[in-house]
Amino acid sequence: MAWFKIAKKATWTCLQDVRKVYPHADAVTVSCSNGNLTATVFNVKGNKYRLITLIRYPTVVYVKDVLTHADYDRYDWEAKLCRG
Repeated sequence: MAWFKIAKKATWTCLQDVRKVYPHADAVTVSCSNGNLTATVFNVKGNKYRLITLIRYPTVVYVKDVLTHADYDRYDWEAKLCRG
């Protein structure tokens, strides 16, 4: 909920804006059959979870998945992201 409250009020225009609030947010490029997507992945809840988002700047955020750190490492979240 803390992340949601911040993101809801944010006026992010690029990843650098996101990193001013969340320095460990990462842009992850995912290769899909119809082109590439760039997900922004946040470490949340003390690095216990990965929040996978698609951000359309300026600041339209789509939350695509929330995974534990372990599930993020072993789960094929990229394929799910490509499917929509």
